[in-house]
Amino acid sequence: MRSSSRRPGAERAVWIALLVLLAGCAAGPPRHAALAVVARFEPVGPSPQDVQPYFANLYAVSLCRHGRHLDEVARYIAWYLDHLNDAESDGLAGTIDDYRVHHGNREHSLGGYDSADGYAGTFLILLDAYEQATGDEALWSRACRRSRPSPDCCCRSRTRTVWCGSPRRTARTT
Repeated sequence: MRSSSRRPGAERAVWIALLVLLAGCAAGPPRHAALAVVARFEPVGPSPQDVQPYFANLYAVSLCRHGRHLDEVARYIAWYLDHLNDAESDGLAGTIDDYRVHHGNREHSLGGYDSADGYAGTFLILLDAYEQATGDEALWSRACRRSRPSPDCCCRSRTRTVWCGSPRRTARTT
């Protein structure tokens, strides 16, 4: 028997509030860019949560190929580019470390990665998948200029080659 002291619908309101909180729809800091992608494929538990860019890249590729959550993928791509190691870091320029994300989106590098070429390769596949899904042709130029491993490097997708040192040398491939 129900208690007469409860308001009608109070249990339902509590249940809805709980669902909203669990879904990440409640007011508060936006979900971490990398965790937003990872959470589509893995259970994201309580803080802290580790992010391995290799797997996050593959998850984001899948989202692109299915045309889903492309805004989250764009935020993840920006996050990835913002976290690339440079020549002054302990790693190789253009690599990215694994990260640990804490409550409130506080993050720190775990100080390493397990594959320099695997992370970079899956990221290039992601850039191509994102361009195919969105038609955002400028993304390659932004990404390549941002990473800038050397003035002579080039990034190549199915439809274009972008030279980091000179955006004017962008050419369509056939």
